[in-house]
Amino acid sequence: MVADGQNDLSDWQRYVTSLSCVLEQCIELLCLQQRHRQLHRQLSRLLFVHSAPDLFTNAHHFHTPMSKPKTSDQVRAEFERKGWSFAAWAREHNYGRSLVYAVVAGQKQCKRGQSHEIAVLLGLKHGEIVEQHNSKPAKAAA
Repeated sequence: MVADGQNDLSDWQRYVTSLSCVLEQCIELLCLQQRHRQLHRQLSRLLFVHSAPDLFTNAHHFHTPMSKPKTSDQVRAEFERKGWSFAAWAREHNYGRSLVYAVVAGQKQCKRGQSHEIAVLLGLKHGEIVEQHNSKPAKAAA
C-alpha cells in the first residue's frame, strides 16, 4: 500500500513532467514561428525586388508600396542612420540641394515639378513620377 504523501508526490512529478513536455513543445513552436517569420520576410523582399526592379533603379526604394508616407523627421533619421547627406542625394538624383532641403523642411507644397518628384522619391508623399510631355502643338512653318 502506498502512503498518501508518496501518492501526492508522484502526482506532482507527473504534472511537472507533462508541464515540461508542454513547455518544450511551446518553445519548439515559437522557434518554428520565428523561423517562419524570417523566411516570410526574406521571401517578401525577394519577390518585391524581382517583381519590381525598376523601383530600385529609379530610387523609389525610399518608399515601399502601401506604406504610410514618412514624416520629415523619419527621413532625416533614415539619412542619419545610413550616413547619407541630403546634398549628396540631391547631386546623385540631379536636383538642387536647396530644393531638397526645402522639401524635407516642409517649405514646399510639393504639388508638381521637381518638389513633387523629390517628395515621392523620399517617401514623404504618395504619388507618381511621370515624364512631362510637351502639351503645346508644334507651330506650323509659314
